[in-house]
Amino acid sequence: MAIRKGRVEDIPAFEYIDKLCFPQTIRYSRFDFIYYFFKNNVFTLVCEEGRRIQAFMIADVKSTEEGHIISIDVHPNYRRKGLGRNLMDEAEKIFMKLGIQRVTLEVHESNVLAQLFYSDMGYRLEKKLYNYYHSGHGLQMSKMLVAVKPEEKEEVEPIVVEAKSEQAQKQMTLERYQLT
Repeated sequence: MAIRKGRVEDIPAFEYIDKLCFPQTIRYSRFDFIYYFFKNNVFTLVCEEGRRIQAFMIADVKSTEEGHIISIDVHPNYRRKGLGRNLMDEAEKIFMKLGIQRVTLEVHESNVLAQLFYSDMGYRLEKKLYNYYHSGHGLQMSKMLVAVKPEEKEEVEPIVVEAKSEQAQKQMTLERYQLT
């Protein structure tokens, strides 16, 4: 099992896994995944063995102090093997290298297993988000990270990605984070 940065060509696998993990009312569309890949301050991580993607996550740097877990999906055949925990740990390392001290996420109020997982990871319930999802309420959870000394912060290096679609021929610059 290896963790790497996500790539645009991973989007079909993201769609497939997301479809297995969530009901239609809350899962992401292909457009959503493309949006996140080209949005500044968002990074994706993939857990794979060989060339088979088993899990992925999307995270966002909201500010110099706050990170946000947008989504974490683990293929049902690979659950309870530590993949989600490994992705969360890797994302938190990235956030800490950037000097981020607080991470937030949202979870459907009916998704008790995910709530327990996040609680085990050190996340605490912050507030209820009324009508956050089309299918019900959400819960916002957060975790404080260990502060990193300013001299240990890593600089963000831009990576240039050339758009492949006919509608987007211009070159796009993304803020991406280099994984060590």
